[in-house]
Amino acid sequence: MSSQGERREGRIAEISGWDAEENFFVEKAFLQEDGDGNRADLRARLRVGSLVFVRMLEEHSMNRAVPVTYKVSSINLCAGNGEEEAPAHEVEMIRLRPKEATMRALLEFAFQETAVN
Repeated sequence: MSSQGERREGRIAEISGWDAEENFFVEKAFLQEDGDGNRADLRARLRVGSLVFVRMLEEHSMNRAVPVTYKVSSINLCAGNGEEEAPAHEVEMIRLRPKEATMRALLEFAFQETAVN
């Protein structure tokens, strides 16, 4: 479980997707890099294997509007903070990268659209 001090060291991100009840959610959270994956404390109840979309909220980043897809690899229940809020879950995520064939198809489509216009 992450301490409050550790959370502040992460980068703030907007994380969205569909929870375990198939309801869409959007949360702001501190995203911490952890080797190949990332970790964040979320209030949404997710399942291992769920896909979430992470958009960095850094003011000076050119990639601010580009969400990146992650797959939930593990979930740990965090202790509540004593308030009436729902307890957060420490969610570990692995970044998904587009397959080469998919990227090639997207590039071909973009080329065809450019050629038509």
